[in-house]
Amino acid sequence: MKQYSFLLLLTGLFATNVVAQPSLGNAKITLTSFLVYEKAGKVMVEWSTDGKQATNYWEVQAKNDQSDFSAIALVLGPDPKVTGDHYSYSEKIRTGIEPKKYYRLRHIDQDGNEQITATIMILPAK
Repeated sequence: MKQYSFLLLLTGLFATNVVAQPSLGNAKITLTSFLVYEKAGKVMVEWSTDGKQATNYWEVQAKNDQSDFSAIALVLGPDPKVTGDHYSYSEKIRTGIEPKKYYRLRHIDQDGNEQITATIMILPAK
């Protein structure tokens, strides 16, 4: 897979190691990767954690310049006996219709605490 800066036109890729910013509660989940990129006409959102914080579910959120973030998918948590976790979500790109989009993740742990990750932008395919 070719890697591109998230500022390039046509496709975007951004990877980072981040700790989700807590909005409720004290628990913190550590993301070991968070990728948003275009592949075969789809936007791929992939992320991994260190597996140390229990996960109930993830909410994949998206927005464009004219909207607020809204949930576009729910991804259930993994088997709690597995060390390290990998998740993914994809959606078809509507070429020429969609403006640049922003993606972020909302983590909900087993106790109902939530955390929001950093935001990643991807530019539309032409």
